[in-house]
Amino acid sequence: MRRQVVIAGAALGIAVVTVLLVAALAPPEPGPPTELTDDHRDRRVSFEGYDSGVWPYLSSEQTFRRTSPINVVVRGETETVLGMLRESRNTDFQSLPENEPDRPPGDTVADGRRNRTAAESLSIDWESTEGATRYAYVDDGDGDGGEWVDETAQLQDGTYYGQRYHIRLYATPEDSEPWVAMQAHSEHFDWFTLRHEVHGTEDAQNRVEDVFFGDSRVDDVWRAYVENDDSSDSDGWASMVVLLVALPGVGGLAVSGRVSERVDDVLQRHLTPVDRRRANAIRQRLSLRLGLLAVAATSILLGVRFAGIALETHAGFLSMHAIAAILYPFIALGIPIATYALASGIKHRMDAAVAASTSLAAGVVLDYGYVGIDVISIGVLVQRLAIILALGLIAAGAAKRATRSRRVNGLVTAGVVVWVTLLAATLLEYV
Repeated sequence: MRRQVVIAGAALGIAVVTVLLVAALAPPEPGPPTELTDDHRDRRVSFEGYDSGVWPYLSSEQTFRRTSPINVVVRGETETVLGMLRESRNTDFQSLPENEPDRPPGDTVADGRRNRTAAESLSIDWESTEGATRYAYVDDGDGDGGEWVDETAQLQDGTYYGQRYHIRLYATPEDSEPWVAMQAHSEHFDWFTLRHEVHGTEDAQNRVEDVFFGDSRVDDVWRAYVENDDSSDSDGWASMVVLLVALPGVGGLAVSGRVSERVDDVLQRHLTPVDRRRANAIRQRLSLRLGLLAVAATSILLGVRFAGIALETHAGFLSMHAIAAILYPFIALGIPIATYALASGIKHRMDAAVAASTSLAAGVVLDYGYVGIDVISIGVLVQRLAIILALGLIAAGAAKRATRSRRVNGLVTAGVVVWVTLLAATLLEYV
């Protein structure tokens, strides 16, 4: 209930600002664990302009133990990265079967130590583990430290009992800064030990890197020295990939990752870390549907205005009443219906309410500016204020978080009642 009041308050605030702006244009007339040294622990792989990053190794335990080197990091959404790997023509990366054992049942313990698994056979001081999970240490950059996360996904290209490329992928928990870190290695099944033995990382890294070279969804690929060259054949250089940021629902339309980086640079220089995280979170919530919602009411309102002028000028066979009968449904029904339809695909109620209210508010101001009003009655100002509020309530009630339990809820009901009541009162000349 409290959240609904806040949302209604936001829509009302937009309405009040609009009314004050209109009033300024036309004055109203009276009317009605074990840690490494800080030097090692604080090292991380990150993208320029990002606060979040990943420690350049995987660990067999949730402590800073250097198990495997991170050798590929991709800036982009997890599902996009997984899709590109699976769709590559030169590879056959598939998800590992959930019931596939990383160690065959015949694994034994000798001299108090478990026989080393594939990942533990690299030429560094490996620690034994009780399972196949490897942990990555990710830091969101808020100054409160990071957290250990296990694999988001695992992919393989090859055969279980032959040779294969194996990738462990770790996605950042920070939604506003999407990236995926990978540890890719080559391994084979050893019939004498009855387990997989890792035989390198460089070839696997090159194979993953080749997936992104030349792909139209990739903005840039380069290698950065991340100082994790003390394991296997790793040379300490990680492949860094930046994907283009696609706009939802628009085929072939993309915004360059470099533009995003420049925005991040501006945020880095002029905002505090807290402000940057908030700004990035807002930016990530923007979508094509939200943009359409933000212009829908404006477009319909101005469209009706110009359509009326066009019909009056070029359709002399239509009476003024006929033109009104044709176009008024676009106002009375078209605006709330279009608003509900577009808002139904938006997750957050506040986003939907603000976009819809702002759209109608902008339409009101632009319409009044076009016709050039000099004065306006207080009653009309109150009506405009209320319908802007009503449309914001309808949009908020249509959002995904508001319709989880039922499609018609209190927000939608309140918005529709206010909208219909005010339009009816206007037609009946009570306003």
